[in-house]
Amino acid sequence: MGAGDLDEQLRNLVHQLDREASAYSNATVDESACAEWACSRATAHTVSAAWKCALRAYDAAGGLPSGPHCNFEHDYIVSPSVDGSAKALVSTIVTPVDANNEFLPALVVAVRGSASKVDHMVNANSEPRSALSFIGRSVDAHSGFLNSAKALDRIVSDRMGLHIRAHQSNTHIIFTGHSAGGAVASLLFLRHLSNQDGGETSHLPGPRPIRADVPSGSAVRLSCITFGAPPVVALPLEPASFSHLRPLGLRLNIINEFDVVSRADRLYMLCLVNLLRSLYGRPALLDDAGSDKSAGGSESMDPKAGGPVAESSGHYVEHPRSGKVWPVPPLLYHHVGARVLLLMRLDGDQLRLKAFEVPGDKFEQLLFCRVAVHRRACYSDRIRRLEAGELDAQAGRPDVSPSPTSSGLTWESAPGSIRS
Repeated sequence: MGAGDLDEQLRNLVHQLDREASAYSNATVDESACAEWACSRATAHTVSAAWKCALRAYDAAGGLPSGPHCNFEHDYIVSPSVDGSAKALVSTIVTPVDANNEFLPALVVAVRGSASKVDHMVNANSEPRSALSFIGRSVDAHSGFLNSAKALDRIVSDRMGLHIRAHQSNTHIIFTGHSAGGAVASLLFLRHLSNQDGGETSHLPGPRPIRADVPSGSAVRLSCITFGAPPVVALPLEPASFSHLRPLGLRLNIINEFDVVSRADRLYMLCLVNLLRSLYGRPALLDDAGSDKSAGGSESMDPKAGGPVAESSGHYVEHPRSGKVWPVPPLLYHHVGARVLLLMRLDGDQLRLKAFEVPGDKFEQLLFCRVAVHRRACYSDRIRRLEAGELDAQAGRPDVSPSPTSSGLTWESAPGSIRS
């Protein structure tokens, strides 16, 4: 059997999985259970600028981005290491065309998603590992992404220090990336939040350019905007808890509805395998701990009795109000900051963009298994709609300003494959 035949088989399996998942009510976002995302024009333009920088990380030699709302200036390029431990990175200085944008100018630090077999090997190293020495909190993180963040830390610190000294006050640093790059960017964001904290993290090893180089009275803001990133830390962390002295910017995980990578961890992928196996009447596979309860296994909840009921092969739950639900495992890892899901819905005869902020307890119930929506082209289309004000046009508002408490405030896929 040739490679072409294997690719075709994989494509068919992916399509079959997607068709089967669509039969379950938890395969789509329940809009009634989530808050509509209030996105100001400044936020939309900043998210768009971050996305363009994240794209640039895949092709740094291809020139600078452009757009009607922002100007882009090259800062620095980091090539990936041979062993894949250090991912490619590009830093770009972004300035606004409109002086009213509260989030710009900024230095945007973009980490590239996976673009090689070595990158995928790093991503597959998903065992939890203590991140205490890196972010100053007693929490585990995805080993592969943590190793990548550590490998990039010194060069990122150097670039930040140079930028801060050059701009003195009111400096804004935005960490970003698509797919695995977003996961690494999230850890770098937490690292530098912890370096700003004068308390429990003062013992952390490594450079601290933010504390060492910021003149007295200056205000350095840190933001993190990721796109289709997998979760990375084993506990939900609120970035605001890291620093009481520095202002925070945006903390957003932009996720296309159905994007499988946004839930990618070992137990979740096993859950999808068991969904496929159920089509052929095969028993569920067990997880490494010898239990299948959290991997779409043979125990599910009886909606009437409220307790587990054994099933031979179907493994779904029939809820009186919501219909069939395929049980998915709880999150092994969590995103950093709010999850904003971008949805495409029919409005008359046209597809329109909608956006909802989805809380963690709702997000971990979702059955996402689509590969195509993780592609950069798909994110580019939805971010273009966001930048053009499609959300504002639907809501009938010229602008929405974020509240002070608002959090908004690749596995790039070729046909039949999951890649960054």
